[in-house]
Amino acid sequence: MNQPTRSDRRSALAIWYALFFTWVCQIAVGWALTAGAVYETSKRVLGIAEWVFGALFGLLVCLILVAILCDRIRFAKTIATVYVVCAILQLLLFLSMLVLDTEAKQGQSLVTLWDIALFFALDTLIFGDLYWAFDMTTSGGVFLFPAPANGSNGKTPKISFFDYLFISFNANLTFGPTTETLLRRRAKFLMMLQASISLVLITVVIARLVAGR
Repeated sequence: MNQPTRSDRRSALAIWYALFFTWVCQIAVGWALTAGAVYETSKRVLGIAEWVFGALFGLLVCLILVAILCDRIRFAKTIATVYVVCAILQLLLFLSMLVLDTEAKQGQSLVTLWDIALFFALDTLIFGDLYWAFDMTTSGGVFLFPAPANGSNGKTPKISFFDYLFISFNANLTFGPTTETLLRRRAKFLMMLQASISLVLITVVIARLVAGR
């Protein structure tokens, strides 16, 4: 069995930090959406989901850290995959509750659509985490980034987490990548899913702006 290298541990720890920060944001956004829900059904479902997903994600984050410290890098990556799948399910639940409350919140001005803004930010963060983790852990990567305009003397351009947030942000607004090329089917599937979520979210925004009170 191949021993994990220092680079493997660094990449695994980087993913752990990203998931830990995402977990904190998920708790905050879940609490805010629950407080702002209109219907009792929405409040009840979001309240239960907040506790269930919060505890689940907390457990997974701890397991990932323990696995990394014990040099079980492959196991840590497996748990991270479970985490992101559950995070997407939570996103879909949040989106369903936003759709449910749409009729009761029709006629809102843009400045009062704070719950939509929070969901958009969380959506961007979660998919940015996904793209980053998949690109770091896949041989050959899942994205082909354009070369710098000023030239790099044949060197590979340095990519940071912000670049993946940029991809996620663009996918939300333009329903696809702008300058990057997707090299793997799973990345294409994730971007299709993100674009679909974004399309529904934009529909919710338009519906809420319609004066119907």
